[in-house]
Amino acid sequence: MFLAYQRFFTLEQEKRRKVLAEIPLPQRRTLQQRLDQLENLPVDLRQKCLQALQTYAEMTPEDRVLFRATAERWKQMEPSEHEVLRKVVKVVRRVPPIPQVRTRLQPPLPGSNSSKHLPPTPVNPEP
Repeated sequence: MFLAYQRFFTLEQEKRRKVLAEIPLPQRRTLQQRLDQLENLPVDLRQKCLQALQTYAEMTPEDRVLFRATAERWKQMEPSEHEVLRKVVKVVRRVPPIPQVRTRLQPPLPGSNSSKHLPPTPVNPEP
């Protein structure tokens, strides 16, 4: 999808019209509005939008549902709340990752009654 949008923006105006003419009219109107919005953006911002579309296209259906729900919540928030969340994200990005939990079995601590982590004791030890 990302590459298709990229190629579309590199086409000449006449070729763009031909591509759009092949799309059914109701869908074409919606698509044309979106394309006009993208085309009017500065190149760097347009690139970011197209990359975001690519990321969205690669999401699982469940992730898309979650993304849309989150986007709806974002729209309903006040601008001051947006700023608080942006600051939180900046802080969280600076926090080092949590160390991995050791999965190797450890011997029991001295004085504990649990010996399930130790190998069995031989019954007839040979000298």
